[in-house]
Amino acid sequence: MKNISSANTITLLSGSSRTKNTNLIISYIVLIMIIIASAAGAQNKSGNLSDEQKSKINSILSAYNNATLSSEQAKEIHEKFRIAGIHAGPETKDVIISAGFDPEKLNALAPPPAVAKAGKQKPMASEMRLKIVEEKIIVPLALDAAQASAVNSAFAVFYEETDKIKKTQPKGMHIDKSVMQPLEKARNEKIQKVLSDDQFKKFIDLEKSARPPKPDAKSNQQNK
Repeated sequence: MKNISSANTITLLSGSSRTKNTNLIISYIVLIMIIIASAAGAQNKSGNLSDEQKSKINSILSAYNNATLSSEQAKEIHEKFRIAGIHAGPETKDVIISAGFDPEKLNALAPPPAVAKAGKQKPMASEMRLKIVEEKIIVPLALDAAQASAVNSAFAVFYEETDKIKKTQPKGMHIDKSVMQPLEKARNEKIQKVLSDDQFKKFIDLEKSARPPKPDAKSNQQNK
């Protein structure tokens, strides 16, 4: 009887040991899976994309046309990217370009939330002015993607420079023509390089109509 009892005790101890070992192995497996998942998440946040995310970018962009992209559509794209967990980065940029879109144009039409918060040097007024450029210049001229991107970029730089000057001006005072003319000339020279002669002539007329009215002009009209 003693021998049987001892054998049973050994069997029970062995079973208990196997259970502990099994639990320990399962714990190690779970820990390894957590580490792998964390590493994958860290890679995605750093800008590296999974095949699924690359496919998602292409799927999102397939619903739009880069040549006729509006500010509202650019905002929709950024929001869809955010929901899909797609972060800005070199790999994201490459996939967007491969899909036939210009990342710089996307950001110019509608800066992503992270860029908008970090880039306080770009006021909302600049974004609104670029929207006017799109509606009153780019669309009427029926520019292709490369031309539209160049025009957007030229105006973005122009607005950035004029905003810097405005910050140094007394409140309510307009920038002197002698300061504005070189900025306008530099902007127009960039644009002229990507337009045909006929397009550039039309651009000159359209650019004048796209300018916001001066406050003085508004008050004079009201006084009349």
